[in-house]
Amino acid sequence: LTFELTAMAGTNRIQMMNMPAGWAVRAIRANGLDVIDTGLDVQPNSEIKNVEVELTNRVTTVSGLVTNARGEASKDYTIVVFAADDRRWTPGSRYFRGARPDQDGRFKVTGLPPGDYYIIALDRIEQGQSTNPEFLDRIRTKATSFSVSEGETKSVDLKLNTAS
Repeated sequence: LTFELTAMAGTNRIQMMNMPAGWAVRAIRANGLDVIDTGLDVQPNSEIKNVEVELTNRVTTVSGLVTNARGEASKDYTIVVFAADDRRWTPGSRYFRGARPDQDGRFKVTGLPPGDYYIIALDRIEQGQSTNPEFLDRIRTKATSFSVSEGETKSVDLKLNTAS
């Protein structure tokens, strides 16, 4: 399978949209260097060849239940998952996820890259807050840390936090 793209000069990122369920991008390599997070530096009137996009069906899954102060399952919250490494808190980062509960109050997040993360359940959150570095820095002290490996399914049960 091959592809061809036209890009403007500067840093360009290749992102795969609408991936089939159970699939994720493992790496994007240009000249043997993984540029999935840094992007490709395209010079004016230049051509970049031999870019490889590696897919995997070994995706991560993190799921769990959120309970309130009384120990009851909560059904109205937002999950925020973000990388432990604050250098990954950049616009369009693949190291952010959000989720809402299902009818039973359980959540499920899939497709995170392997790594170390924080996760928190908030009773409310404003649009755009979940990727705001200042907000993430404030909530990480209340968040639960976890690690996930390629293809791993992890269960993390949480207590509901009030947004502040």
